[in-house]
This record gives sequence, C-alpha cells and structure tokens, in this order.
Amino acid sequence: MQKREERTFYLSPEDAEIIARADTGTGDLPRLLSTGMIIAMTAIILLRMILEMPLPSFKVLGAYAVALVAWISMLLYVRFRVKATAEEIKGKPFYLRVNGEGIAAGKFEDDLSYRALWDEIEVVEKGDRIYRITSPMGRLCLPRTALSSDERERLESLEAIIINRNWM
Repeated sequence: MQKREERTFYLSPEDAEIIARADTGTGDLPRLLSTGMIIAMTAIILLRMILEMPLPSFKVLGAYAVALVAWISMLLYVRFRVKATAEEIKGKPFYLRVNGEGIAAGKFEDDLSYRALWDEIEVVEKGDRIYRITSPMGRLCLPRTALSSDERERLESLEAIIINRNWM
C-alpha cells in the first residue's frame, strides 16, 4: 500500500503575491527592465554630453515622452493584475495530495485538477518561498511550507531541470 498524504494549505498574503507574479509571468521582469532602461538612458545622456551633441528635436523628445507614458501604464497594469490575482487566491483553501507516485493539487478536495507523476515533472523552479512545478499537465505553484522537507528534497533531486528564481 502506497503512503498517501493529504492536506489543506492556505496562502499567506506574501505567498499569494509571489504566486500571482509567477502565474501572471511577470516575476521581477518590470524591475529588471526599468533598471535596464534607466541605465541605457543615462548612458545615452552621458554619451551626448561627452560628444557635445545638441539636444534632440521636439519630435524625438515627444517620442521619448510617449514611450515613458506607455511604460508607466504597463507597470500600473501589471501591478493591478498581480494584486487582483493575489486577492483572488489569498486565504482560500487549497488541497494537496503527495504520495509515492506524484503530486495532486486543486481548489476542491474532491477534484484535484493538477496531477503529475514524479517522473513526469520536467522543470522545478524554486524561489525563496515557493516552488513552481512544470509537467505535461501544466504548472503548479506551491508554497515551500506546504511541502515537508522530504518532499522538497525529492523535488530537488528529480532528473528535471532545477532553476533558482526570484519572483520579487
């Protein structure tokens, strides 16, 4: 008889936000791209000063302003989507079943919509607080606290691709 462990877990506000960032696919991308844009703009300004180039025309400055407004709008939309997704999943019960064959999880106890055998798991992305598991069934985000230390070790010892991620 296989050892079968079923449990319920709830997402903390912090875990819900991280999982929302992972589910929406944003992660820390807005921060990285914003930093890259600031560095690029600073380099361009310094290069123009060093080469004593004149200021760009009003058309070019207008294009920069439109790009800046579009970027800020996109950042606000991403923040809105992440908060909405986090509010949707925060504090609600999720059900998890882990056994010798694999992992099953879902929003309803009698209908665990995500199922993956251990050997089907292709990618395990681990962050400071969550795991994102990818298999042919799809992706599953779990807080590290929902898994026992043995289960975390088993996930990290799979022949899957193991990636360290920062979703914040």
